[in-house]
Amino acid sequence: FAVEKLLWYIQKHVTPLSLQNPEAVKTALRESFRELDQRFCQLCNEGGRLWESGTTALVALIFDKTLVTANLGDCRVIICRS
Repeated sequence: FAVEKLLWYIQKHVTPLSLQNPEAVKTALRESFRELDQRFCQLCNEGGRLWESGTTALVALIFDKTLVTANLGDCRVIICRS
């Protein structure tokens, strides 16, 4: 589900103006993930279904010299250098 829908939510919330401010990007990603998760939960309960499923997603945005990461579910970002 996240593979199909997350980009749409990110494009909805991350604007060229928000890319000028790391905190705005953080807020936009948080809202994107919140809406994605909310929609997935609705889908899991439609028509009397009670799916006990989840979704995971990981996003990394690099702009200028700033790296912003976001995760949903039980995945995490690990940044390494050689």
